[in-house]
This record gives sequence, C-alpha cells and structure tokens, in this order.
Amino acid sequence: MPILHPEEKALMKAAVREAILELDGPESRKALLKEALHEWMEEKFASVGKWTMRGILVMAFGMLVYFVFWTGGWTPPGR
Repeated sequence: MPILHPEEKALMKAAVREAILELDGPESRKALLKEALHEWMEEKFASVGKWTMRGILVMAFGMLVYFVFWTGGWTPPGR
C-alpha cells in the first residue's frame, strides 16, 4: 500500500465522503461500506498468509541446516 502525503490523504477522504453521501439511502451506504471492509480484510488476510508462509520456510531452512550439521558430526554447545 503506498504511503500518502497528508494532503493526498485528506483529498481521498473527502472524495470518499462525497461518494458515500451521494448514495440513495442507508441500505446502499451499508452495502458500499460492507464491500469496502470485505476488500480490506481480504488484503490483510493475504498479507498475514504471506508472512506465515515466509516464517514456515525460514523454520524449515533452519531445520535443514541443523540436520546437515548434525549428520556431519557437529554437536550442539553444552552437550
């Protein structure tokens, strides 16, 4: 998500407010906000999934390195 300057952010908020007020009643406003929230949540869940997959891959790589060292005769410190 791009970082917006305060002026750009204010213009965007004003445009969204105008668009919401131009709708034909509370039901259409509710539908618009529901759709926007749904899109935002999908984006956030996608980013969490990306970070989770990276974490799993890092742990798998660490286990592989440990296994290679262990089979090569290395013992952990303190043993």
